[in-house]
Amino acid sequence: MNTSLWRIATPASALGRAPKAVVVEATELVLFRDAHGRPATLPDRCPHRGVPLSMGHCQQGQIVCRYHGWAFDAEGVCRLIPSNEGPTPPRPMLQPFVTREQDGYIWVAVGESQVQTAAPARLPLADQRWQQTSHILARPAAEVATVLTHLSDRRDTNGGYWWDEITHKGGPRTVMAAVVAERADRCRLEVMVGRPTPWPFLQGRSRYHRKHPLPASLQILLAEPAAPTARTAADA
Repeated sequence: MNTSLWRIATPASALGRAPKAVVVEATELVLFRDAHGRPATLPDRCPHRGVPLSMGHCQQGQIVCRYHGWAFDAEGVCRLIPSNEGPTPPRPMLQPFVTREQDGYIWVAVGESQVQTAAPARLPLADQRWQQTSHILARPAAEVATVLTHLSDRRDTNGGYWWDEITHKGGPRTVMAAVVAERADRCRLEVMVGRPTPWPFLQGRSRYHRKHPLPASLQILLAEPAAPTARTAADA
């Protein structure tokens, strides 16, 4: 099973009763919820006249085209043609995309094959054992592959901080020890933070991790410094 087919389309909280237009891997899609509240994804075009379905509305778990009122279910089957008194065709008019709601996001499977045998990989920050978590959904202007290439390249990591002491725009940088583990679909970077830290929000932290647990994603885990141990006279 190729997990790289899964892409985050939108935060789950952003998909309510109205359809939502999204673009995933240069493909225009429409998201909506069926009668049971489950997310569904179809191409964002009505097969009748090509009008974006996202301009329409949802009714009884179906998405209704704004132009002529054609209604489609989550499987892409047309359930209503107002101008047609006969039955609607039983086969799907639109190819649905495999969709899943997980860890606070709507995931859509895209690519040459949408056959999925497992759910998307779990986001580590969804672990309830963490005291505090935050997610940032960024849409950089550059291609995702380009962004991740620079984030993964140790020479480009942390705004130009290198693994040895170098001179770069203003003087020596802090020496950092790092361990990088790379796989075909992810990479992990652990850095022991010196002073000054690369980013303001790392002030006071003793260690942080950077990981790419999924394609087109970056995870930063912060570790608080250990509390000082009280010393007694006997220890001195």
